[in-house]
Amino acid sequence: MRPLVVFLVLLGGCADRVDLQTVSLRLRAPASGPCSPGAPTNDLVVEALGDFPASDERTIEVLGADGPGIIDRFPVGTRALSVRAHAGGWEGFALFPRIGDADAEARLLLLPASTSCLVPDPALVDGDTAVALPDGSLVLAGGDDGEVGSRRLVHWHPGEAAATVADPGLQLRREGSVAVATGERVFVLGGALGREGPAHDTYEIYDAETRALRSGLGTLGEPRRDAGAARLSDGRILLVGGRAAGGGDPLASAEVLDDDTGASAPVGELPVGRADPSVVVLDDGSVLVVGGTGAAGGHLRPLLAFDPRSGTFIELGLDAPAGLQAVAPLPGGRLALLASSRPGELTLYRNAPPLLGPVPGLVEDTVAVALPAFETATAVALMDGTLLVSGATASGRQAFVVDPGTATVREVPPPRALGRLIALADGTTAALDAEGLALRRTTERSALDHPPASLLAEDLALDGPERWRTEGAALVAQVDDARADLAGLRFADFALEVTAEGSVELLLQPEGAPATAVHVGASEAGPSLCTLAGAGPLTLVRRGEALALARAGSQRTCRVDGLVGRVGLGFRARAGSRFERIAARRLEAE
Repeated sequence: MRPLVVFLVLLGGCADRVDLQTVSLRLRAPASGPCSPGAPTNDLVVEALGDFPASDERTIEVLGADGPGIIDRFPVGTRALSVRAHAGGWEGFALFPRIGDADAEARLLLLPASTSCLVPDPALVDGDTAVALPDGSLVLAGGDDGEVGSRRLVHWHPGEAAATVADPGLQLRREGSVAVATGERVFVLGGALGREGPAHDTYEIYDAETRALRSGLGTLGEPRRDAGAARLSDGRILLVGGRAAGGGDPLASAEVLDDDTGASAPVGELPVGRADPSVVVLDDGSVLVVGGTGAAGGHLRPLLAFDPRSGTFIELGLDAPAGLQAVAPLPGGRLALLASSRPGELTLYRNAPPLLGPVPGLVEDTVAVALPAFETATAVALMDGTLLVSGATASGRQAFVVDPGTATVREVPPPRALGRLIALADGTTAALDAEGLALRRTTERSALDHPPASLLAEDLALDGPERWRTEGAALVAQVDDARADLAGLRFADFALEVTAEGSVELLLQPEGAPATAVHVGASEAGPSLCTLAGAGPLTLVRRGEALALARAGSQRTCRVDGLVGRVGLGFRARAGSRFERIAARRLEAE
């Protein structure tokens, strides 16, 4: 399809100098099958997204069907581009999720909504591990190659017709390895030469920017395969359990790897050894260890929390349901579990207040949902706070989008692949199995989209059914500490207007850190130790660590240490409290 060139006009340090940044995009659509447009596109609608207010005049451009498109008036601070194309009754969407300060060139794949689209590339078959990168691409590494481990490492971007297979590949065969992305780097950790024999005590690093594996091997604290791993909010990598050899007893040990220095250090042991556990980092930074196999071969049900400050694992006194099939973190410090022992139900865990820093105080809820019994299933959270569930049932392959906050279910076209689900940075989900990879676009949102002028209940991710009710445009809490989140969106400088009754809180959620709470009561409002007297609607303006409060003609500015970067917005209320109006808008950086 046609090339698309976007010039971003960046003002330099001197008033008489203008710097130009060029972003060159080439668009493609599936050539055949149910996702193909079947005809040339009629027009393209291109929108600039960033930390600035929405303005049709500055941020949206409609291009005709002829020739390459050139746009030269998008604003300073553009950080992402969305593209929508039409071809008769077909509509496709693509997102370029991250624009830096340098010129960029990329290809984008236009996909229709809610259709599972098979990717015809034989390199894209399920391996040991798959990890999504910030540019929307996917890296696959390790796996088995017959009786021995694989040295394959594959890097694929949706906009590219074929994946890049690293040559000569990993230095060691790695079956049972695990991979974790830290920015543009992918750490491929542990594994073994084959199904039997000792595990490796090494790791390798793939540089996604140069598309090359770095020479040399890093060293782990001990040999480890079939481990669980995740990137902590401070950037370190946590490795949990696994086995020292194929068929060996599960390990109770764990270690953290510094992604900058490459040094590994042991942390406190698990209560019992676990192989193949899920290590989940919630959006508030808390870390959970879920599932895994014990020494007797059975699935372990007790939930554990990891405290990064003390390096210890803590038993939470809660058990995951038997027959655990899928684990998916949700916005608002929540975790959703799908299990074969509970057909038609989801198990939700909420990180209940008061927040205990990195150690969650979980509360369990069971949510009845109209889902069939799955023989095999997998799930992944979408950017709007809903859950995509896919798998095999007695009726064949099926997929559903579930809203855990309202217990509503919507069936979507069946999947073309039944393996693990991975959320990509461009808003698509990749389904990966031994036969290949399929893509599905289930949302057209990005973290930099502009919120509606006035938020309604359907714009928010609610923490559970029957915890809120709507009265016209108002949202009323049914229980204490009911929570709602503006899922998926992240804000730098913004203005928030709230009209509420009762006792409510605004939650400013930095990525991977405890939220800053701003209390809004009948006669005062503000964060801890910095409150503003008065009643009525509250306006809050955030610029960096400064919060400017305005209410009933009074104003106050508070400084909140550590409130840096983009934040998510959440809301919490006591029973009977109500939000009459919530409005949020992005502000230009000063």
